[in-house]
Amino acid sequence: MILTYALVITMLCLLGGFIAGLRHTLRQRNARLEIALAELRDLATLDPLTRLPNRRAALEQLNSQSEKAHSQRAEGTPVAVGLVDVDLFKQVNDTYGHQAGDMALCRVGDALRASLRQGDFVGRFGGEEFLLILNNSGPEAAHQAAERLRETVLDLQLPELPDDYRLTISVGITLHIADEPVESTLFRADQALYEAKNRGRNTTVLLPPGASGTPTSTPTPHCEKSGH
Repeated sequence: MILTYALVITMLCLLGGFIAGLRHTLRQRNARLEIALAELRDLATLDPLTRLPNRRAALEQLNSQSEKAHSQRAEGTPVAVGLVDVDLFKQVNDTYGHQAGDMALCRVGDALRASLRQGDFVGRFGGEEFLLILNNSGPEAAHQAAERLRETVLDLQLPELPDDYRLTISVGITLHIADEPVESTLFRADQALYEAKNRGRNTTVLLPPGASGTPTSTPTPHCEKSGH
């Protein structure tokens, strides 16, 4: 009887150890799975260079804000959408190399992200272009926010480039209208950006919804030191 009892206790101890080991193995596998899933989410939503949201994530965010604007239409909550382009960025790559260009682009992305309010959004839209989404921003507030970003980039220190080199950005911005397709908003922001380039770069241009012809805004003077 005692021997049987001892055998049962031994088997229970072995079984308990086996179960504990199995739980530990499962926890390790779950941890590795969570890490792998997080990496997949990063690959799907983050730009590998700047670590900003990528184009896909930016468009998803824009569609989400569009739906929110539609649901809150009665509250009059404006959403501004902007396109930011680094001026003459090809010259940086051609003159100083792609590694220096990549580092400079990362610094621009970091500066844009750090300069936005909580709840605003910036993502890399492609190449040297970024998408802005500014919540609760009417025309004046949106223009001021874009100007703040432009000045922030102009003041950036870029160790990978000559001391006197200054990157500049052009910004085209507009307001998203409730029930408007996001493609229409982006097209209008792109028109504003095109006008900013035509005005000499290092400029913010606001194109109001429903505007036609030349966008209405006061261009800012471009920087003489930039060499652009």
